Amino acid sequence: DVYKRQSLGSLLPFLLGWAAYRAYRVQQAPGTEFHAGKQALAAACIAILCCLPWTIRNYIVFHRLVLLRSNLPLELYIGNNENYAPRAAWPPRITKERELVRYFHMGEIPFMEEEKRKALAFMRAYPQVEVRLIADRFVAFWTGLFDPWQRFLSADSVVRVLLLSSTVSALGGLLGIAALLGKRSPYAFPLAAYPLVFPWLYYVTHSNLRYRHPIEPVVLLLVAIAVGSLLKKATPPSGSVIEQETGTREPGA
Repeated sequence: DVYKRQSLGSLLPFLLGWAAYRAYRVQQAPGTEFHAGKQALAAACIAILCCLPWTIRNYIVFHRLVLLRSNLPLELYIGNNENYAPRAAWPPRITKERELVRYFHMGEIPFMEEEKRKALAFMRAYPQVEVRLIADRFVAFWTGLFDPWQRFLSADSVVRVLLLSSTVSALGGLLGIAALLGKRSPYAFPLAAYPLVFPWLYYVTHSNLRYRHPIEPVVLLLVAIAVGSLLKKATPPSGSVIEQETGTREPGA
């Protein structure tokens, strides 16, 4: 669910907005224009009510308003800290053991606030480094490795199959989005939101191929749409020009 995997929550505004828009376009009868908005509002309220018990629990435990507990500040700092600076110290000063000691010493909420502050400060101080890191994470998210081209030549067969399957599925998903847009399909927007919106959380923190798992079914669906569209274009329709030119007919015609 969204609470256990909060990254999926990034899709909720887009999907709710699309559903409300579609319902509005379908309901054209007079007096029904606001039904779509009511339905979307009801869905949003239900989502909030599902999270409300955790918000109440967090207020009781932390004595402050914490809508949902999240480790996003820590993940942000893991991927954006002094270890990635142009003149980083060696050995690295930022280690897992050091962060665990700070966590238990400071407490969860102050620790997360401090991690967020340091991560944002690093991103502002090194914008060029941040652009390079985002590009590397983009490649790693969709291929499985930060340096797929170099690793492909020296890797064993298992890694090569992993790289090829990951890259081909990513490209196939992109072709699937293009096919839906070309057909002006109403489902182009919600399906495209998964591969276009969801990964950004990992582009700015840190990336791994397994982070694709929640959206993998949608990516494969887009691949199937792309393959179907290509096969449809490659298959001549019945009564094609070939039949007309050769004059072939069905037996007994």
